[in-house]
Amino acid sequence: MKPVMYVDTPNPGWGFVLLNIVFIAVMIFIPSFIIWRGFSYRRILLVLVIIVCFGGLLTFSVILHSLFHTEYTITSTSLILKNGILLRGKYELDTIDEIRLVRFNQQTFGTAFHLRGYCNRFFKGIRIEAGDKVIFISPGDRETFAAELRKRLNF
Repeated sequence: MKPVMYVDTPNPGWGFVLLNIVFIAVMIFIPSFIIWRGFSYRRILLVLVIIVCFGGLLTFSVILHSLFHTEYTITSTSLILKNGILLRGKYELDTIDEIRLVRFNQQTFGTAFHLRGYCNRFFKGIRIEAGDKVIFISPGDRETFAAELRKRLNF
């Protein structure tokens, strides 16, 4: 018999999407402007602008992919988190000590030391303590997700 899974694929918040688009645009246009103003050789300039723009567009596409391809899965034994192609995590349910609803996702962007962020929204998230790690997620319906997780953990 297959284990029953609960899967949540939240839609990203518009503020989060807008901030990422502005950030990437700045990453593309400022270096391009500096390169454009700093070199007088047209061919070198063209090559450098293409490299900077290509790198920026590649970064932009990876970030946008993560915004729209976030998935949280609860299986019978583990919590599996995916945020795009770069951020993935698997946490055994028996290591989870605490589940709390939070107004603001403190670790919205990626990971830092013991903090992990698999979010695509700034607000209305869940804070999970699993061993020495603190995990922030932003499911579409956080109350239902937290209730399902607590049910699996017998909290």
